[in-house]
Amino acid sequence: MSCVTDRMSGFVVQVLGPLRLRRRGNDVPINDSCLTAVLACLVVHANTPVPVDTLIEAGWGAEPPAHARDSLESRLSRLRTLLAGDGDVSWEGQSCVLRVEPRRIDAVRFERLVAVALRSRSQRATTLLTRALALWRAPAYPELRRDGLAHPQALRLGELRLEAIETLAMHELSAGQPELAIARLLDVLTAEPFRQRTTTLLMHALRGQGREEEAAMAYESMRERLESKLHTEPSAELRAHLLAKPHPAECGSGSFIGRQRECDRLLALVANERLLTVTGQGGVGKTRLLRQILPLFTDPVVLVELCTVDSDGVVLAVAAALGVHAPGSVAALVAAITDELTSRRTVLVIDNCEHVLDAVRELLTAVFRDSETMASTVVATSRVPLGLGGERVLPLTGLETWDEVRALLVRRAHAIRPGFAATDAQLDRIREWLRTVDGLPLGIELAAAHVATEGLDDLPALPNDVVTWSVERLDVQQRELLAALAVFHGEFDRTAAEAVTGSDSAVASLATTGLLAVTDAAGAATRYRAPELVWQVAARGLRGSHQESKVRDRHARWCLDLVTSSAKAAKGPDELAATRSVLNAAKDIIGALNWACHEEPALAADLCGRTGLLFPHRSEVDIHAVQWQLAWRDIPGLSEHTLLLGAGAKAALRFGAAPDALSLAEKAHTAATSAEEKYLALSTIALSCRDLSLPERAERACLDVLELEGLPSACLSEATAMLSLLATTRGDTGEARTRANAARSLAEESGAPSRLAFARYAQGEAEVAHDLSEGAAILLDARAEAKAAQASLVLGPATTTLAAALVRLGRQAEAAALLPEAVAHWERLGSEPWQRVTARVGDELQALTGRRPVR
Repeated sequence: MSCVTDRMSGFVVQVLGPLRLRRRGNDVPINDSCLTAVLACLVVHANTPVPVDTLIEAGWGAEPPAHARDSLESRLSRLRTLLAGDGDVSWEGQSCVLRVEPRRIDAVRFERLVAVALRSRSQRATTLLTRALALWRAPAYPELRRDGLAHPQALRLGELRLEAIETLAMHELSAGQPELAIARLLDVLTAEPFRQRTTTLLMHALRGQGREEEAAMAYESMRERLESKLHTEPSAELRAHLLAKPHPAECGSGSFIGRQRECDRLLALVANERLLTVTGQGGVGKTRLLRQILPLFTDPVVLVELCTVDSDGVVLAVAAALGVHAPGSVAALVAAITDELTSRRTVLVIDNCEHVLDAVRELLTAVFRDSETMASTVVATSRVPLGLGGERVLPLTGLETWDEVRALLVRRAHAIRPGFAATDAQLDRIREWLRTVDGLPLGIELAAAHVATEGLDDLPALPNDVVTWSVERLDVQQRELLAALAVFHGEFDRTAAEAVTGSDSAVASLATTGLLAVTDAAGAATRYRAPELVWQVAARGLRGSHQESKVRDRHARWCLDLVTSSAKAAKGPDELAATRSVLNAAKDIIGALNWACHEEPALAADLCGRTGLLFPHRSEVDIHAVQWQLAWRDIPGLSEHTLLLGAGAKAALRFGAAPDALSLAEKAHTAATSAEEKYLALSTIALSCRDLSLPERAERACLDVLELEGLPSACLSEATAMLSLLATTRGDTGEARTRANAARSLAEESGAPSRLAFARYAQGEAEVAHDLSEGAAILLDARAEAKAAQASLVLGPATTTLAAALVRLGRQAEAAALLPEAVAHWERLGSEPWQRVTARVGDELQALTGRRPVR
């Protein structure tokens, strides 16, 4: 075993606090601050040559005296006298070296004690760590602080001290001294309030004492600090120690009836399995069960609905839901999906797999090829199992008790006719009448709609297929209205239904039939959708009918009107609401594009092109994939449409294909006639050239944008902010700050949240180069604004740049909290340049702390 002496004696160099020389227990006086700083610099590099310039900068800063070399030599001569017999200072060429036994330096002794403690049993480790921590008087190497920033060696030693405190606390816990351990950890959090590892250990310690409520409070306090100060979430490691989960009994609340046992079983399986399939016949409530328990999961949940997706669209649908990008091919997207699910804890819910089983199996086979490293859980719903290795199946059957059936029936009937009431005798008749439904919730609800509207006197025989029976009981006009509504790929409101059906009473006519489900009740904005089985029957009625062409044309034009009005609103304070309305209709827009590019190419080009005027600072995988695809297709009416070319260029850039983006954008600019068309092309040229390291061309494109007449201030702020970022890159801090302030003024004039966030980010980048601390504060504001605006393409750069600034400021715990978010962000977007930048920040942090940030 390594031998470590009990205490330092004789000659000692103390740097764990203000520098001191001690000989036989007495201070060796040093009354020269320049000499103290020079000595501190030599101690940092003890027994290693230090260049003269480094020593001069340590002693006198950035503005040394005229004869700095003479001043340095004079002080080194005095230092030799102070060290006589215990150390020496000598010249080696243009460098100077301090020769001293390493064990005489308290920082070296501290590191050795900690290293031995980590290899020792608990009792000896406790003793060694206590002695090691007793060496500290204050932060290390204060003489080497510059511009308020600690020296890198001081930061590294400070991190090691915190780790030593955490380790000592754990040994004290095992030795039956919990109060002492908890007090130590609380002291660390007082000094380092963003240190998540300490919070994890504190929760462990509190739980060991049965103090569950205090442990939960510790987690909540950290979560609130991270959210309010850094606008980020706790790490996966800390979330894993979260104590308080909503009790599954909540599954019985609201409009959800029964299923308590299934809720409990599903939650248990999700916690322990990597692949789980909920099976059951159509209408049994698979989707409803999952939606009910999604809020109960601690890990992030991603829902993919495949009801209206064909086999070719499965991979894209999953990628879009996860937000992952990959250029070039389906195989690249599959690899990106696999990387995301392997590296981060997520519950991926893939709903309605039965009609695309082969495509889902192929995707999940690739994802689970190396399931031992899988961090995520996949939950699928299907009428049959997927048939993959390692799959756990949870069969779902109809409601089992009459109490559950009756509760659902009465509740649904009340929703349709508030005055509905039934006697016990009538309920007995209904019970017999519902036998053929086999407890299927959808069938019960459709039967409830019948008794609510038709009464209880005449109960016609119910077939097994209650959905088709309910549709066939509609009159001709209602059947056509329901068929027309099948053109929607998800939810819709009354206004959308009227635009597509041409009827102002379509929803009202069908509302009492049970064939439409209310998904979001909000007065005039109430949203509806047809349950999966109803949608399938309605879609068969639309396909090949006399009204199909007219309905699809109306649907595509409704999408165009929505996108056009939203693109205009998105340049102002209503940007978020406008963006949300388009994203709610994303599947409809893509469906309309797929139909129109064959039947109405000009309509498809206009619709696709106008989507390019949306999402300036966010990336929508499914929409951008279609934009890029259509821009390259050689179809008359498409290939020469200027806005479509601009939209395709921007989409290519989102997928990391900057050369393709530049080619399309230049083609669009050549053909552009309106300010709107020129702006879309020029802004993409600027972004592409920046990514391709062509700053002069990028700057020229931005200046050309500023010369366009009639552009709204939101667009002008974009170009101005980009000019600021380009100036920052070339080191012109003055211009960068001026441009950034002008961009912020233009953004405030527009009121568009994402433009405000982008301008704030440009201000932060410019300020970091001028005043690191102030720049970090501005970047924190930029992160908050980007999150509120859902501007992911501002949030990513702001996070990486802020993390780098925090590392340089010595705020490692805050940087460590942000870096995993930045890493995950850039991996999803597939941005290799930003991945490299973020990795370098992680390397700097690791060099200081000895530990990479936890994902």
